[in-house]
Amino acid sequence: MNLRPLSVDDVHRRLLARIRGGSYPVGGKLPSVRTLAGELGSNPSTVDRALHRLAQSGVVRTVPRQGTYVATMDVPGPADRGGDAGLLERAIVNLRSSGMSATDVRRLVDTTLDTVFADPKVLFIECNAVDLEQMSRTVTNATGVDLIPMLLEDVPEHVDHQYDVIVTPLFHITELNGLVGDFARVVELNFQPAPAALRRIALLDSSARVVVTAPTGRGKERMLSLTQQFFLGEVDTHNSRTDDPAAIAGYDAVVYTNAAQLDPAILDAVPHPILIE
Repeated sequence: MNLRPLSVDDVHRRLLARIRGGSYPVGGKLPSVRTLAGELGSNPSTVDRALHRLAQSGVVRTVPRQGTYVATMDVPGPADRGGDAGLLERAIVNLRSSGMSATDVRRLVDTTLDTVFADPKVLFIECNAVDLEQMSRTVTNATGVDLIPMLLEDVPEHVDHQYDVIVTPLFHITELNGLVGDFARVVELNFQPAPAALRRIALLDSSARVVVTAPTGRGKERMLSLTQQFFLGEVDTHNSRTDDPAAIAGYDAVVYTNAAQLDPAILDAVPHPILIE
């Protein structure tokens, strides 16, 4: 089962929450539709419809070719939503007209609420504890979806039978072979390095002594491949778990991730420590 896409109601509620929370002050300009879609994990069409609903209720105002601005902080609460209450009442009247009893309607409403508001069990898989914590927090902050973190080495066979959705970085997809039967439940994420870090690698002199370090073999391979895309000289590799950490101090540059958990004193001894986040 895939994550349910955000509906117009979902986006409308989240934008209202931001306005109530003061994220967008009165008179302040909202981000563009495309930017909001990226922040909320929705699509521009859904965001545009949610903004139109906010404009209809007077919460925001749209100025052609300029953008959308917050018009008031007097955001209607649940008790003030007469329009929504009217829609619900008409729906119930239609159900009664079709022959449903009050008991049947309540049962249908309860079942629908459980379906719409049920939180999916979403598993997030990473190969090391540091990235597992940081990446899962990043995804939750961006999407609002709570993740269940699990290290790759702890993943049991047929893990997809226990969770609705499995989320993992794109480079771990092949490692899930044999552990996941239904790959339709897997959502891969493509984390991109910060351009500033890549720029620092590209500006290194080709004669510089460069080493990449990571706590796993696969991690070293990825870091080496990334570095070699931007650096023209020779690159050595280092395992931050098993190799002598002091060896790094003899290099001109070290390319590393937080997962390497390098001693700050060692990093201070390297002229160009480059963190890939």
